[in-house]
Amino acid sequence: NMKFNYICLFLVLLFISGEQCLADENATEFNECDFSLVGWAAVAGSTTGGEGGAIVTVTNATELEDALNDTNPMIIEFSGVIEGVFQVSSDKTLRGADENATIAGSLVINGTSNIILQNFNVDSFNSTFEEGISI
Repeated sequence: NMKFNYICLFLVLLFISGEQCLADENATEFNECDFSLVGWAAVAGSTTGGEGGAIVTVTNATELEDALNDTNPMIIEFSGVIEGVFQVSSDKTLRGADENATIAGSLVINGTSNIILQNFNVDSFNSTFEEGISI
C-alpha cells in the first residue's frame, strides 16, 4: 500500500535525525552515535535501505547523483554541504557522516521504496531549489 509506505518514510525521517544523535549525552564524538534503526524503520525488519550493498562515501554532487541512481542496494555516506536536486532510487540508505552533512536543495522520492534517510540536514531555503524532500 503506497499510502502506508509514505507514512513509514515520514516517520523514519521524523525519528531518525542528526539531532537525535547530537543530543545523545553518551556520545563524545559524532562517529560514536548509534545508527541503529528506530521508529517505523525497525518494525518487523521491513525497511532495510541499502543493507547488504556497498558502503560508499561521496564528496560532491556528481558522485552523490551516481550513487543514488545506481540500481544496486547501497549505503551512501557524505559530509559537508552538497547542492543539487537528487532522485533517490530504491534500496538506498543516505547517511550524513558528520554534524555538517547537508543537502542544499532537494531529494526526490517518486515511485521508489525501501529508502532510509539518516543524520543529515536538508536546506532548501538557502538554495535555488524549492522543495527540501519531495515524495
